[in-house]
Amino acid sequence: MRLLDQIHLNTVEDVRARVLTLVDGLKSSCLLLDGKNQNRVKMHDVIRDVAISIAEDEKGYLVKHDIKKWPEKGTYEHYLAMSLRFTTNIRELPNELECRGLHTLVLKSNHDYSRTDVPNNFFNGMENNLEVLDLSEIPLESLPSSLPTLVKLRMLCLNGGLKRDIGLALLGRLRNLEILSLQNMEKVLLHDEDGTGFCELKYLEVKECYHVEHLLGTPEMFLKAHPRSPPRSFCNLCKLIVKSCRSTFLFSLSIARGLVQLQYLKIEACENMEEIIRNERQGDDKEIMFHHLKKMVLWKLPNLRSFCSSTKNTSTIEANNFNPSQPLFCEKVAFPALEDLVIQELGNISGIAGDKQLKHLIKEEEEESFWKLRNLPCLQHLHIWGGDNLKAIVVANKEGGAYNKPLVFPKLRSLQLRDLLNLKSFYGNCGPKEEVEEEYLQPQLLFNEKVAFPVLEDLKIQYVKKISGIIGDKQLKLPAQEKERESFWQLKNLPLLRHLDINNCLELKVIVVANKEGGANDMPLIFSELCSLQLHYLKNLKSFYGNCGPKEEEDEEGILKPLSLFNEKVVFPCLEELRIGSVANIEQIWISTPPTNSFNKLTSLGVYEFYRLVHVAPLELLGSLQNLQSIFIRECEFLEEVFKTRRSNVGEGIVLRDEATSKQVEITHVLPQLERVFLRNLPCLISFCSGYKLAPSVQLSIEECPSLRPLM
Repeated sequence: MRLLDQIHLNTVEDVRARVLTLVDGLKSSCLLLDGKNQNRVKMHDVIRDVAISIAEDEKGYLVKHDIKKWPEKGTYEHYLAMSLRFTTNIRELPNELECRGLHTLVLKSNHDYSRTDVPNNFFNGMENNLEVLDLSEIPLESLPSSLPTLVKLRMLCLNGGLKRDIGLALLGRLRNLEILSLQNMEKVLLHDEDGTGFCELKYLEVKECYHVEHLLGTPEMFLKAHPRSPPRSFCNLCKLIVKSCRSTFLFSLSIARGLVQLQYLKIEACENMEEIIRNERQGDDKEIMFHHLKKMVLWKLPNLRSFCSSTKNTSTIEANNFNPSQPLFCEKVAFPALEDLVIQELGNISGIAGDKQLKHLIKEEEEESFWKLRNLPCLQHLHIWGGDNLKAIVVANKEGGAYNKPLVFPKLRSLQLRDLLNLKSFYGNCGPKEEVEEEYLQPQLLFNEKVAFPVLEDLKIQYVKKISGIIGDKQLKLPAQEKERESFWQLKNLPLLRHLDINNCLELKVIVVANKEGGANDMPLIFSELCSLQLHYLKNLKSFYGNCGPKEEEDEEGILKPLSLFNEKVVFPCLEELRIGSVANIEQIWISTPPTNSFNKLTSLGVYEFYRLVHVAPLELLGSLQNLQSIFIRECEFLEEVFKTRRSNVGEGIVLRDEATSKQVEITHVLPQLERVFLRNLPCLISFCSGYKLAPSVQLSIEECPSLRPLM
């Protein structure tokens, strides 16, 4: 605590950056080692022993692990910090610790099958110094009566469990407490009569407290005694984590209004929670503003129906008949600073936000206007996993909404949608009645022309089973770069997309759906920023860009064209990584004449589980793949050749046609950057590329390819 006070750091981000700098310095000096992930570090045993010795001699720190009993009296009283880990349960503690200079005390046990009874006078004499108390692995029978006397205490961890009730009679009097962690408590009720408890609390974590009824509520006695005085409890709370509690709500309305410093909120596995904020006052419709909240995680809350209730003491009967089109976030709550929103397994929610609260935007340089959500204006990362009833992310207002202008998410950079079995549109209606005729006539697009993401870079869509297309080409604009303006169109609502990952969308037929009235047919559609594309387990996919209808395209003689993933209508000038797998309908990945400026930067190609594919790429594409470094191909039953080529009369090399002279030119160095080739379970594969031998420097891995000719 307060280790970095002398540096005058003002924000949590500043402190985190300073700590990371210190850790990096210790790593570079080999005093710390990398841990199993980026949030953990390790220390060599020898370094640890030396550090403990120095801390004991110079700083007055006592560190003893794997001990069986409490140290002898007279051997520890002079220490300023103590960390003791016992191999057995602590049955006897001193009646009075008598460590008047102690500022940090950490007690842990490797056994939690029996509880420890802490003597009431245990903390006597430490009132003016003890700042950190960690009993996180000590199961307690009860809290000692001397605990509230620790007026300087800033951090308290009671994660080992407590048998008896815990209330503000003890914890509420710790006025300087900044960090509080509670776990396995029989009962927790964190409010007090005068509303002044926990004024300095910045971090609160409550886990596995299954018998909690109300966690952060304001009792009616406070409202009656102080009708005009808002409670000050939790007014400095920055981070709140709640897990596995049976509370039906988290905040009362009056407490929620006082959470002016809240920056991080995570609620997980609370089966009974129906709302985050409960309105205890009839007719209070004033907006609740979380000015500093930057990240929110709502996970496994199967009965959650709303973030904030609109009426006082909503009954169970009313809850069972709530409006199914009511979104999670109503117009009563706003998150002006929220950047990161994670929502997972909220089974009762049919929409996330509504479009009733909109703000008009004007983009002067292009003379365009948009709408944006007032309650989520700064959202940068949105991840939604699970939710069988979710039909739309943004619920359209039946009375009109923002239909005249697109709804824009001006700062959203990453969007992840997963396991949403009934999701039909990102922005649309989610009521019980649907226009059946329109649904069958029009393709079900995830993103329609009513929504735009001007800075979205990462898009990941998994197990969204009711969409037939991702986006349409009705909203087009000229590319930003001058050299591309005369030859290409660009999607207006996804101009900066860099990473696209789509898998297990069973009804998906086309990624970009062509407008029947024309669309961008006169010029190719360019994805000028896309550098990574992954398409997996899309059994009905017909093409990346094309028609979504049931009728297949025919050539001039009336013969059905083979289904090709990439055609001449779409261009990827910056694509570096391409992964495609288990796309059952596709007969060829590329058409015979792909655009010359597409796939020039491709470095990694992965193809697997194609059951109609005879060759991976045509001859004409080889000239564009001069930067290709790695190829991974597996489980393609009928694949005969990786690159389809034709022989020349000149020799055994690859033949390309010079467009300027119409003469055949023999190429002796194809794929000059190729480093790795992985081929597995390709029973019909005969050759990699007829007439071409791979360079000896290429790393080969070949398994279960019985017909393959030598590659070198």
